[in-house]
Amino acid sequence: MAAWSARSFWAGVGLTFVAFFLVKAAWTILRDMASGNGYRVERELASPGHTYRAVLYTGMGGGAAGWCAQYIAIASANTAFSPQGATETYSYVFSGRCSSDITFEWSANNRLRIAYTIGDGTTVTQKPRTSDGAVAVEYKLLQ
Repeated sequence: MAAWSARSFWAGVGLTFVAFFLVKAAWTILRDMASGNGYRVERELASPGHTYRAVLYTGMGGGAAGWCAQYIAIASANTAFSPQGATETYSYVFSGRCSSDITFEWSANNRLRIAYTIGDGTTVTQKPRTSDGAVAVEYKLLQ
């Protein structure tokens, strides 16, 4: 069996260090990708008759080059609300970027008013009613 040469030894050491630093550099990205998306309820507002509640929540994910969005969903007052579930089923009535300023108020038990700014982008989703048609939504773009 041939003995290791000094050149082979240093090539192995160099390759080991390169592999170590590549794994270390990619670790935070891989960890963020594995952790998935995060959602947080920011504010809830009950309708005048306490039949519904409007829920403003934030979703974030994607690691270093990630994304951030704000959503408003309308949920029944007596059921549990899941931000992730509302996002996955597209049951929210409004979405915009996190840089948008969003306000909302009930004008009646079955009518919600949402006012917002565009923020740093133009990605906005607006639905005129909830999926069951029970609550109408009005929008106002603020300058």
